Amino acid sequence: FFSGCFMANKNASENINVMVRVRPQNEEETKQGGKPCLHCLADGKTIECSDDYQKLTFKCTKVFPEHATQQDVYDHVAPPVIDSVTNGINAAVIAYGQTGSGKTHTMYKSEADNELGRGLVPRILDSLFRRVSNPMIEEVFYCTISFIQIYKENLMDLLQPGVNRCQIREDTTHGLWITDATAIPVATADDCLRLMAIGDKNRVVASTRQNIESSRSHSVFIVSIAKQNVLDRSESVSQLYLVDLAGSESVDKTGSEGQRLEEAKYINTSLLALRNVIRALVQGTPHVPYRDSKITRLLQNSFGGNSKTFLIVCCSPAAYNQRETVSSLRFGDSTGQIQNQPVQNVFRSVEELTRLLKQTNSQVAEARDRIRQLERLLEMGPDDYEDDEDDAQPLCKSRSVVDEKSEEVPAAFVCPLSKRIMMDPVVAMDGYTYEEHALSAYFLQYGCTPGLNGEPGLADLSYIPNLALRDQIAQYNGKLYLDPG
Repeated sequence: FFSGCFMANKNASENINVMVRVRPQNEEETKQGGKPCLHCLADGKTIECSDDYQKLTFKCTKVFPEHATQQDVYDHVAPPVIDSVTNGINAAVIAYGQTGSGKTHTMYKSEADNELGRGLVPRILDSLFRRVSNPMIEEVFYCTISFIQIYKENLMDLLQPGVNRCQIREDTTHGLWITDATAIPVATADDCLRLMAIGDKNRVVASTRQNIESSRSHSVFIVSIAKQNVLDRSESVSQLYLVDLAGSESVDKTGSEGQRLEEAKYINTSLLALRNVIRALVQGTPHVPYRDSKITRLLQNSFGGNSKTFLIVCCSPAAYNQRETVSSLRFGDSTGQIQNQPVQNVFRSVEELTRLLKQTNSQVAEARDRIRQLERLLEMGPDDYEDDEDDAQPLCKSRSVVDEKSEEVPAAFVCPLSKRIMMDPVVAMDGYTYEEHALSAYFLQYGCTPGLNGEPGLADLSYIPNLALRDQIAQYNGKLYLDPG
């Protein structure tokens, strides 16, 4: 794979897709009174957050209320993501929210670990590898996975912890990439889930008041997909980022201290850096501080870059967490204003580039031949355009297949200007039929149509193709002339 030239086919700009998921209240929130602060409107795209003093309204791509299932989230996120990455376009699914808001539940699984509780990531992987395992006849796929975490601003390989020190690099050929991260070939979703389970055991988690298994690091599961077209030898590459961000923490609620407090500082600092990046992108400032944090650097393509991105904002519905919920919703509202530039990442093989070069050279040669003919017509004077059908001559063999021994050429087949058999006959506004390029050259020089048989020329170059006559000429020459359009 990838023995050729990289080419990026641009698509239209598009806004980041922001979705809000509201989880049911937990035991701690119920103890605090259980008063709700969120209301999901019937349009499925609007959510209100209110208290005794104010009501804030937020709009997004989709709102998932408390009763929404894992399947509901999958149905709205997975199809466009899978379509993108199997066609050479990067994609990212990112879960954001305060600690204990349901990010890991949404992305991975419920405590019951049953089929209904399966999260977005295993469902996406199932669908992705069903597509990869049943390719079009001309397609061949090759997939690898990596699994990393960002813990206290250190990039760590979860599949081989402690072995390699990973770094983020960027170049014009590969874009952003991670050095020394383990990349393991996979063929099925089960391969991915088995490796994900290994990585999960190495991820740093701890218990806090708000979450019995609070993620203390940002995790990024990366699926790299290469596709080759065996017919034209073109190749495309894409990456799918499945991101579970560590939750922002209010220390007075989580009760963090010691090591947990130190971790919370790094988490909140990195999330603040992400907010600063979002603010800079929304405001259109010249400098976007992607390098202020490892997570913002790693997600540079996902926010304002070359990716189709879905942000899932996970929220608590309880008034007890209203401050954090409003903060999360405002983050999502700002993120939804960002436009990404997803492109199709295509590598052209040597064979494909050679074929395209030959095709281009042929088109250039044909264009030069047409220019020479137009130049010859421009050099002709008015007397050269007399309506003398007896002097009609066929085109040279590059433009016609009329043999010298063939019968007399029908006068209707011959252009009255060029005295040659027409290839592209058109009917001008004066009612006569001409070769298209000969008529254009005459009009360019004299500013009117020829005006045959003593009739005055018209200062109007409008014409329509004479398709019936063109077909007759093609039959006469024993050759089918294709429509140049």
